[in-house]
Amino acid sequence: MRLVSVPRTRRIRPRHVALASAFTIIVIFRKWIYCMSVVIHCFVTWNLREVNYVGLHDDGFPLNLDGLPPAPDVNITTLIAARRTIAEARLTSSVPKAQIEQAKAFISSAEKELKWGPEDPEAEMIIPPILHQIVVGMKGPTPQKWIDASDACKAIHPDWTTMTWDDAAAEEFIQKEYPWFFKTWMNYRYNIQKADSLRYLVLFTYGGTYMDMDLQCLRPLDPLRKFPFLSNAAHPVGVSNGFLMSPPKSVFVGHLVENLEYFNRFFFSAYPTVMFSTGCMYVSAQHAIYAYRNQLKTLGGDHNRINGAATTPLFRHLGASSWHQGDAKLFVQLGKILKKVPIFGSEAKNPNGGVPPTTPALPHGSTAAPTPSVPLLPFVLLSLAVVACVACFKFGYLRRRRLPRVAGSPTGCCLSPTKAVCEEKCCKTDDVVVLVSEKEAWMME
Repeated sequence: MRLVSVPRTRRIRPRHVALASAFTIIVIFRKWIYCMSVVIHCFVTWNLREVNYVGLHDDGFPLNLDGLPPAPDVNITTLIAARRTIAEARLTSSVPKAQIEQAKAFISSAEKELKWGPEDPEAEMIIPPILHQIVVGMKGPTPQKWIDASDACKAIHPDWTTMTWDDAAAEEFIQKEYPWFFKTWMNYRYNIQKADSLRYLVLFTYGGTYMDMDLQCLRPLDPLRKFPFLSNAAHPVGVSNGFLMSPPKSVFVGHLVENLEYFNRFFFSAYPTVMFSTGCMYVSAQHAIYAYRNQLKTLGGDHNRINGAATTPLFRHLGASSWHQGDAKLFVQLGKILKKVPIFGSEAKNPNGGVPPTTPALPHGSTAAPTPSVPLLPFVLLSLAVVACVACFKFGYLRRRRLPRVAGSPTGCCLSPTKAVCEEKCCKTDDVVVLVSEKEAWMME
């Protein structure tokens, strides 16, 4: 038996397998990773950047409608009956004149009480007077309280056009206007995803105001029709998609429509899947990376949030949350915990209810310069590439580990795995020493 040196064979190390597996996972799930990166970016940066709240930049409103008196106590049922009387009087002459005069007097009095907002006759009302409401996926009759809330909004906005979208109307509309999206829309896992995505489609096509069926109007929304986009602030960050106002062909709403297919993915469970693919966090994430975010108005402050059963200066929210499933409670509790973290909880940062300090108003007639955002996808891919390079360097992909040499030798002799020194022959750097028989050594030579 003698010791000979043989070339060391290349073998796959466990860390190489782990790195290759991680890289493969990153490549396969790169789109999912990008979507999550956009959502996380919204969570981290929302309270670190200025939000264009109602009342900022000299738009004529108090900041987030602070100081607005409570909504007038107008009998909505009587208002609806009075409007029906007037409508009936236009069709037939059988309605008594006294009843008509009484109805007109009540309507005039109610409209004076409901009137609010700055009087700006030069303001262009770019949002059309259209009210969109969606009842997609309803398995039974519409709850009576939702019908009453919808009737209240119609009574307060008699000159508006109401468009109610059920399954049949929605399918016909999407097949006609968005045939490329019809298959995705039909294959959504949850009905609420259909309702969420449909609101963006109808707003982009027709413009107007979208409201959830469980929102009851307390004041007219006409003074807000001059904004290029309006939504309510959400909890703990972002905006809500239960109330949206937009003109037709809005660039931001177009971004919402364009990215619906890309974000159509499964995120852990039902609640985050809905929120991240079509819901509030989807709108908030697109809002956070939108290049002209300073043009999007947000109705902020705790008193304007429509979470649960609540009354705001503009609405009464019945708090249905009909789409919530079993995992919703877990994520709602997580949201309450995140709210206590300073970076997420705006109340912890700003004593005035989550509103940043007022910025100086721009000169009259001027507009803020757009601040385009940097595309997030290249940064995500670049970060992943840097991480991969560092990992390769760390674990020996870019540098080769050499075997130790014996000190004192001109060329240095390598050590065997059993720490025995090769005395007959100096090894090359990449050789290892093994114990073989004379016959095996002769065959190697």
